[in-house]
Amino acid sequence: MLFFSGMEISPPEVVSLSISQQSAMEKIIEGIVDIAEFQDDKGNFLDFDQWRGVTCNDQNEVDMIEWHEIIGGGSLDFSWVPRTVRILSITQTDLSGSVNFAALPESVEEILIEGTDFSGEVDWVSLPMGLRSLELESNHFTGEVMLTRLPESIKILSLFGNAFVGSIELTQLPSMVHDLSLNRNQFTGEVDLRSLPPKMRSLMIDHNRLHGTVNLAHLPASMQTLYLGHNTFSGELDLSSLPETLTSLRVDTNNFSGTLNLLHTAGVRFFTYGENNFSHFEEVEKASPDNDACRIC
Repeated sequence: MLFFSGMEISPPEVVSLSISQQSAMEKIIEGIVDIAEFQDDKGNFLDFDQWRGVTCNDQNEVDMIEWHEIIGGGSLDFSWVPRTVRILSITQTDLSGSVNFAALPESVEEILIEGTDFSGEVDWVSLPMGLRSLELESNHFTGEVMLTRLPESIKILSLFGNAFVGSIELTQLPSMVHDLSLNRNQFTGEVDLRSLPPKMRSLMIDHNRLHGTVNLAHLPASMQTLYLGHNTFSGELDLSSLPETLTSLRVDTNNFSGTLNLLHTAGVRFFTYGENNFSHFEEVEKASPDNDACRIC
């Protein structure tokens, strides 16, 4: 609670508990330059259940907000998201500004923010406790990522194509995580792949600034996709313990060296390993004869 000139003022996320959902929805879009699509011919706001991209539940409360290609620029005030929203999706728009993740209601289970001009840092410790999917792809988010502070309910985390920095701690991820995409950022440091969640299917950490050796001997038995390409990993690469489920593997454009034994990669349908410092290949005849950076089988 804030105080100003003797008056008690509540922050938006508290006020939104008491105001109508109509008023809250109007508050969210106050900063949009072109709000005509939310209004009638006289400039009055349409009822929120008539708004494009808004889905209501049986009680006519806002359940899903899915706004795609809102044009004209401006910003959204996430502090007013109704307490009943489960799915929040903002995609392919030139909307900008920061996202107040701490103000999002505990009801939110899925967040997709993709192809926008949103920027700033993510408040990792204040994400909704029941969040199952967080996809922040192709935006301008920055700062470090606190993978150890994610909600225990999280299953999908995709931060593809932002400007996140710092190291990535992969040994204490929530146990339910099965898809993790951290590619095309500015992460640095070494990675430990020996204690990934048991149900993990996909890990993409390519196109960063990661370095050090890589141990592939303890990958989850469920792993299907592993992308390590376009970093500066080094040392020898032991492929003898790859899980049988692995079908896509990228290790290209690093500093790996020594012998690359392809004997244990028969089940890998997509495998890129070019632009390294390998000195010898075993079973190399199984590689593509035209391009040593790609083997498809």
